[in-house]
Amino acid sequence: AALLLYMSSLIPTDVGDEVSSGGSGCGTALARPWCGRCHRAKRVCLCSEIPEGAPFKTETEIVILVHPKEVKRGCGTLPLLRTCLHDLRVIEGEKFPEPEEDPTLHAELTAGGRRCVLVCPGEGAVLPQELQATTADAKGDPRPMALIFIDGRWSQATGMIRRSLWLQAIPRVVICSPEHSGYIFRQQPQEGCLSTLEAVGELLEALEPEAGRVAKQGLNAYFAAMVSKQLSFLPERCAIDKNAPGGREAVRKAVVDATAQAVKNREIGRLICVCRWGQRLDASGRHQMYVERVLERTTMPEAEELCSELSKSR
Repeated sequence: AALLLYMSSLIPTDVGDEVSSGGSGCGTALARPWCGRCHRAKRVCLCSEIPEGAPFKTETEIVILVHPKEVKRGCGTLPLLRTCLHDLRVIEGEKFPEPEEDPTLHAELTAGGRRCVLVCPGEGAVLPQELQATTADAKGDPRPMALIFIDGRWSQATGMIRRSLWLQAIPRVVICSPEHSGYIFRQQPQEGCLSTLEAVGELLEALEPEAGRVAKQGLNAYFAAMVSKQLSFLPERCAIDKNAPGGREAVRKAVVDATAQAVKNREIGRLICVCRWGQRLDASGRHQMYVERVLERTTMPEAEELCSELSKSR
């Protein structure tokens, strides 16, 4: 179907992943007051929501390989993990260092018989219960593990894994959660996918029933507080849960309805683009968009009529 784009500030921006925490979007790096305790801008400080008992100690070490662009996203979950977890190691980069590139790092990761496991779907990936059975020591006791998470967009994460032969060679574990992500305003690439923080909580609970359960409860409560805080800066339409069943379609409809309402019965002064969707770009559902016609000095009803005619012809 053909689409109308009114080239004016009347069209609401689809903030989706770029949620404003200080008035200028999560992706921008502006000088503003910063809280060193919760690692967030003062305006969206979450110190009052830090869970009791944090930072939580666990036998399992959590290793986050975070893409440099993800670090700049103020509404990511890494700052929350930094606040809540004691046994956390963060590596920033587009590639995990190979053993010969950073032998000290790899020695620390495997100290005490610790086994490194990549948290990622793929060939050979097993469930947490199966992982514990395969990592037991000679006495049958579970060996401590270092769980490696990739933090970034799906396309970034797959590229980061491809660049590391070591990551490709180590065992993998996958999460099958019956719940959808609580990241209301940030759409996951596929149904069943979780944020990095949610995935950490799920695995800690599966591997360490006592300490892991406490850590998961604290992480989820802190995460929910962050989501609620971010939603308070967004238009009402952004409160639609993008990850709930039917959520993606509901968000798209809300954007279209808001746009139509903004330009309803209004004379168009400058420019209207008549566009159509093209092929899908990636697994997240994004499509290319092509401009069919550029209209000047026309009204919205006239543009809508042309749009309907073009849609029928296709």
